[in-house]
Amino acid sequence: MELSEFVLVILEKNFPIIQKYALEKLNKTNPNFLNNEREIRVIFQNVFYLMPPSLRIQVSEKDFLKFCMENRHRIFELEELA
Repeated sequence: MELSEFVLVILEKNFPIIQKYALEKLNKTNPNFLNNEREIRVIFQNVFYLMPPSLRIQVSEKDFLKFCMENRHRIFELEELA
């Protein structure tokens, strides 16, 4: 299921804070963290609850996780893997 335009606009507008919190939660000692989908999902679940209440009211946790998982390379400032 695609994210609605409304949800995408809200999440893109809040991208800098999503990225900031995700990078703070990242365990940088694990160089293969992007291969561990469970670890990444837990990071994004924690970030969701750090977001402003207005965002959490407008965007479901499921949609937030979908957006973050689809944009994880961008969030963690990594190039797409080939």
